[in-house]
Amino acid sequence: MSEVDKDILDGFREESKTLVAELEETVESLEGARSEFPAQQLEEFAQKIDRIMGAAKTLLTMAPEHPGLKAIATLSEISKRIGYQAAKKKQQNVIPLFAAFWADMIESIDELLDLLDDPKKSDSYVKTSVKVLQSRLEWLSEKVGTPGGTTSTEDATQDPEIAALLASLD
Repeated sequence: MSEVDKDILDGFREESKTLVAELEETVESLEGARSEFPAQQLEEFAQKIDRIMGAAKTLLTMAPEHPGLKAIATLSEISKRIGYQAAKKKQQNVIPLFAAFWADMIESIDELLDLLDDPKKSDSYVKTSVKVLQSRLEWLSEKVGTPGGTTSTEDATQDPEIAALLASLD
């Protein structure tokens, strides 16, 4: 397995940790009820998670088999796609549900950032945490479905690309 230079990895971790802290604040504010749709906050969320995703994918060109970088890139992409879907729905009442899922994703990304120096520990974490994230995504799918239990093809959680990304972590 190719390795990423320690200084580059440390720089990625430091920048990503700063973004994760900002994302946590955004998610916390999204979890609360409000009178208007938080379009600006969703846009900020998408931009910040996209920065983490882009940097992780860039580092993957140096170490394509690194499980931690793969997982960070994938979880960031899932979070970004779900964010765009949530913005497209424009339904204020489901934003706290999306925010709860993002909180779990961000926590996983944060943990993976801590484990980047040890690909074996990163891989072990991915193998244990992915099942939890999959079940939470299924739960989210149930919660944002249309009345009667059916889900719209517009639902973020029914997006086949999101499902494929999550499955790629197995």
